[in-house]
Amino acid sequence: MGERNRDARIMITLREDEMEALGTLYPALGEGRPLGLEDIEGELEAAGVVEGILQETLKQIPDKTDPAGKAVSRVLARGTPAEDADPAYLKLSQKLFDLRLYGKEKGGRVDFREARPFVVVQKGEALGRYLPPSPGTPGITVTGRILEPGIKKRIPFEPGENTFREGDYIRAAISGRFVLQRLRFSVSEVLELGGVDFHSGNIRYPGDVILRGEICDGFSLSCGGDLHSAVPLDATEVKVKGDLSVEGGIIGREPGILKVGGAVQARFIENLELECRGSIRLDGVILQSRISTLGFLQCGEKGRIFNSTVQSVEGIETWQLGHPAGRKTLVRCGSDFRKLKLYGELKSREDDLQRQLGKRPSEADPETLLQLRRELEELRDSAAALLRELNPRPDARVTVRDTIYPGVTIEICQVLYRVETAIPRGSFYLDPESGEIKVTGT
Repeated sequence: MGERNRDARIMITLREDEMEALGTLYPALGEGRPLGLEDIEGELEAAGVVEGILQETLKQIPDKTDPAGKAVSRVLARGTPAEDADPAYLKLSQKLFDLRLYGKEKGGRVDFREARPFVVVQKGEALGRYLPPSPGTPGITVTGRILEPGIKKRIPFEPGENTFREGDYIRAAISGRFVLQRLRFSVSEVLELGGVDFHSGNIRYPGDVILRGEICDGFSLSCGGDLHSAVPLDATEVKVKGDLSVEGGIIGREPGILKVGGAVQARFIENLELECRGSIRLDGVILQSRISTLGFLQCGEKGRIFNSTVQSVEGIETWQLGHPAGRKTLVRCGSDFRKLKLYGELKSREDDLQRQLGKRPSEADPETLLQLRRELEELRDSAAALLRELNPRPDARVTVRDTIYPGVTIEICQVLYRVETAIPRGSFYLDPESGEIKVTGT
């Protein structure tokens, strides 16, 4: 049989580092004497506990009784740890380490094409800040032993290329990719990619890009500098602010859109919609594509343009034009394709307003009719002004060094020339006197 009567008692145990004192209460049984607050405080004093006593916990313990006599344990005192001193150091921005390897949420779903295995910083952006030293704070154990503070260990980062100091801050001197090699960090203007896929995600980079692998289907690439592709370029959606050079051909994948702010150099182009501000130089064919450039388009000795629409402000030169099977091909030069598009939109809106005015009955609201007529007049003025700017290069030529096949249409400054029979070679130009396209060199 167990005890019927037992006085309550408490056992004090110190943690090895003396940072906590644990009290284990054995409650009274039967007619045994309960434990009072003074008893607990006396036991703590006897155990050498003089600091960090949790008074509220002590007040609650005497009420903790168990009819079955089970022990109750509580932390009765807790020491204060020392706070280490902090040396002066350079703290890098947390953004520089926030890589996104698994895409981001879009409407509750993860878009793995938005992974980001590198960090892009902008010119002038703060990369880090020099923080002053701060003193440490001593600690104390429950037995009153003083704990001297230590010194925190900080990584001694060093600023490198394309960074500068401004006051307490280290900033990026250019826009580009943040690079950390051991303890030295820098900003690189050039981004080298093994490819664009689920590992890299869609690429949006402010500087130059060197591409050494393919752009997988469905992924996009946008760079604010030049793009050099060491492999054939499979383009779903690619935007290049500078020049584009490709060691191979350019093949479009749905939607197959490529926009270039500078010049383009490649071997061939297929199934692509290309807009380019600079000149285009190719070695081979342009096939099933729509090419527009504000510069000059030149194809090499293997160059052939067929089953495509090609627009070039300054002129076109190729080896062959069209195809023996008579596939339709349109080449246009001398006109600004951007302004042609805008002019077409203005004329379409003008026609729409004409139809609206024609459907209005005579008893229609006069104010509405007046507003429509004013809008129509403004559109006509805009279209007339734009018309004078459509053809900046009436001297542009289409030069073909070999055969021009039937099915080809040549347009210079909106004047058409349709090829009905094969022409061995020729240079097509707009005669200013007759206003017709003529051919030389046949």
